[in-house]
Amino acid sequence: MKKLLSLLLCTITASATFALETSDVDYGQTTASSQLSLIWEFEEIVYNDQTCAVITGVKNSGGKTVSGEISVPETVTVTDEDGNATSYIVKKIAANTFRNQIGISSVTIPRTVEDIDPPFCIGCSLLSRIDVAEGNPWFTGRNGLLLDKDMETLVACPATLDEVQLPSTLTAIGPDAFNGCFRLKNISIPTGVTEIGDNAFANCRKLKSVTFNGNAPFVGTGIFSGTTTTVYVPDGNSSFGSVPGTWQGQTLERTSGGVITGVTSATDGNVTWFFRVVDGQAELYNNGHMIEAACAWFAATGKRNFLN
Repeated sequence: MKKLLSLLLCTITASATFALETSDVDYGQTTASSQLSLIWEFEEIVYNDQTCAVITGVKNSGGKTVSGEISVPETVTVTDEDGNATSYIVKKIAANTFRNQIGISSVTIPRTVEDIDPPFCIGCSLLSRIDVAEGNPWFTGRNGLLLDKDMETLVACPATLDEVQLPSTLTAIGPDAFNGCFRLKNISIPTGVTEIGDNAFANCRKLKSVTFNGNAPFVGTGIFSGTTTTVYVPDGNSSFGSVPGTWQGQTLERTSGGVITGVTSATDGNVTWFFRVVDGQAELYNNGHMIEAACAWFAATGKRNFLN
């Protein structure tokens, strides 16, 4: 079974915590941070027989909130009292590195990082995208999402995204991947997904529907903790149990069949209409119940395709 995230491959033989201002750090590339002086906190570790650094936090030396576009450095350099410099390659980002940094709008992962512990950006309520530097062989960014290089595992989704289209290559949704995505309304899970990690959809307070296109995946604990939603499964699929019913503490209902390729919504007056694309055809439903009549929204807008 495919692992949800790359495991920590290093053994910590000794650790030391450092806090470096921007002026004391050799990044190896220009930082995109909007801050003039950041303090990067890191620990020295032995990773695959190489002494390197794991980033554990970031602060603003001026005492203000860290904000804007943040780039994790590729290397950090410590200079002792005698002027001797020691450089460390940044190989890992620790869990909670950016926790509750509410001013950060984007994070760029450098090409040197090969391991990220979730959740590393939980509570970043303005985070709109996670980018990956060109040349990183372990991770990639797509439409703001952070995935492994093969786009088989979703690592993290920024909190501000309200619509997400997952790649068809996906097989795993990592721990805390959507935790705290307070704007997310609907999501369609690709057929190939077989694993969902702990707290993957926790605290998604606006999440109305989670639609599975394949069989029930192996799930961790608390995947919907703090979330109330409706889970939709394909007609004829018995792997989720009795339908209608419940699954992982959520209401369980069937779709009308077919492969769901998109979910969206539109507002007509005080009513929000939800749409699915099933086998290329639009299906209209409200509050989880199918409606066979056309919505007045189409007539009012003159549109024939709600996706445009």
